[in-house]
Amino acid sequence: MKNKFVLTFLESKFLTEDFNRFTLSFPNNNFKKYNLFVYNLNKHWMLLVVNFIEKKFFFYDSMKHLSKEIDNMIKPLKEFLKIRYFHFFKKDMDFNYEIIKKDCPQQKDCNNCGLYLIFFIENIIAFKEFDNLPEIKNEELINKRKEILKNILYIKNNN
Repeated sequence: MKNKFVLTFLESKFLTEDFNRFTLSFPNNNFKKYNLFVYNLNKHWMLLVVNFIEKKFFFYDSMKHLSKEIDNMIKPLKEFLKIRYFHFFKKDMDFNYEIIKKDCPQQKDCNNCGLYLIFFIENIIAFKEFDNLPEIKNEELINKRKEILKNILYIKNNN
């Protein structure tokens, strides 16, 4: 089965100040059914899923009050996608997709957005489920931190 997901990391500066550098890092011709864009804005991690088949942007934010930034985030991304699409397919594509702010679990503090983001990505990729993401228990956050630390130490010790 072909992979239907592409994961790309974004920082706000890549889409504004350093657009060309980011453009070069986007995988060639990767207009899969779903592209997942991990976005960092002011040290807060959010997820944007682009569904090229349904022509929709799905936006996940574990601190909903920051969702007002979505328009600032999507505008340069649309331009980026348009340029990349033309580059590979030699034709224009309109990326004025519907923007859907998804209900998703909300963090109860100000420092777990990265872990929530990981859970969102894991659930979306594993279950291809874009709605009804499960609530994240504190124990799961602790276990995920331990897993990440274990992986970092393994990589460090094996290089």
